[in-house]
Amino acid sequence: EEKLGLMVWSPMAGGLLSGKYGPGAPGNGEGRRASFNFPPVNEDRAWAAVAVMREIAEKHGASVATVALGYV
Repeated sequence: EEKLGLMVWSPMAGGLLSGKYGPGAPGNGEGRRASFNFPPVNEDRAWAAVAVMREIAEKHGASVATVALGYV
């Protein structure tokens, strides 16, 4: 109806929303997120959001990344 296109930049916040990094993450702290903070984010707020997304993902048998991308 609106004929609006969308190109999303860094929908996973440089991997932060993948669920691989941060408190409670199953990963080992390696990768691009472990070495630098780009794009810059408020990590306390981000980890809180990832924790909620992790609960939703577990409830629905999905990954944190799938839940995060569902909002895009």
